[in-house]
Amino acid sequence: LRHVELLGAANSHLRRATDGRTVGQELRAEELRLAADRLGRIVGAIDVEDMLDVIFSQFCIGK
Repeated sequence: LRHVELLGAANSHLRRATDGRTVGQELRAEELRLAADRLGRIVGAIDVEDMLDVIFSQFCIGK
């Protein structure tokens, strides 16, 4: 049950990061950080900085 709740929370944060209504890279990055935190609680520690480095190196975000 705890894992289901954490997955739901992670999904909500990911949706907010990508839905187009969240304005600003800082807010999107925070939503991604929160999603990673929830997933990290399920599978163990995830280094958010490493994940963001991968995301920003693979996608052109903003100009």
